[in-house]
Amino acid sequence: MPFEVSLLSDDGSALLKLREYLSAHPHCVVSGGESLYSNPDTDVQFLWSLNASPTRSEIARLNIGHFRPSAFAAEAAMTLKALALQVRLAVRETRTGHPIDCLSDPAQLVRAYCASVQAAMGGARQSRFEFARSFHEDRHKLDSIWQWNFARNDLADELGENLSVPLIRLFLLDGTLKAGVVWNDGNPMVCPRVDIVLLHRSAFAPVSDWLGRRQPVTEVLDIEEFETDYAPWFSAVSPGALAYSANDLSGLIRNIAARPARRQVGSGLRVVPFRHMIDREFLLEAGIANGIHQRATPAT
Repeated sequence: MPFEVSLLSDDGSALLKLREYLSAHPHCVVSGGESLYSNPDTDVQFLWSLNASPTRSEIARLNIGHFRPSAFAAEAAMTLKALALQVRLAVRETRTGHPIDCLSDPAQLVRAYCASVQAAMGGARQSRFEFARSFHEDRHKLDSIWQWNFARNDLADELGENLSVPLIRLFLLDGTLKAGVVWNDGNPMVCPRVDIVLLHRSAFAPVSDWLGRRQPVTEVLDIEEFETDYAPWFSAVSPGALAYSANDLSGLIRNIAARPARRQVGSGLRVVPFRHMIDREFLLEAGIANGIHQRATPAT
């Protein structure tokens, strides 16, 4: 059973306003009495169920699947806060009836979600099926990844066209979970302090044969290697990010074009969707972290 909250309102037009809000939302698709929220940048998903015949002032319910990163609840809380600024409503956890003030304290929803997941862990101890497609990571790291991806479009708008803002993705590299970004052909970018940078070279790939043809190549750089090798072109703009800061793009391109591919990406790398993650704290608090995904690999 998912975590679920009920939306209540004494405004007779609240359901219509909710439908209009969801229909206009870039991440929502309304179909009949439901609306799926799906953010392609953060990989966060949750479901709205609209009440066609509202009773007891309940106009809708919002549910989030259990065993997801707690960041799912954080994004849902921000969505509910934006809605509450337009529609007069109250939010209650459906199972317990506890009120949740998403307008003044959105973190209440996150705390309620975490408590609900912990309560559901009892049944999970008897079955590993719920975790068969999940990987675990520290909550603060998952939160940092979510926050960067959620805000990256705003940051890109602020910076203009001169700097790109890449998504942070999670990769399974030779059996180890890594957070990383893809850097295409040395384009000027803002680089978050992740574990790895995947330098993809197409236009500036090494020459592969006597005809001078270039074979696209992707190389794995540890973040320390990236910081060292490209220090002349990148500098810290915050504790969590580096940015292209030199007026020497031609020099950067020459460096990349002349660089030998040392650690090319092979079959040992694959993307792990954010929705397949779970906060490690959930497993530790339930006392089952050592039995499931100890090395961030799917349970079998």
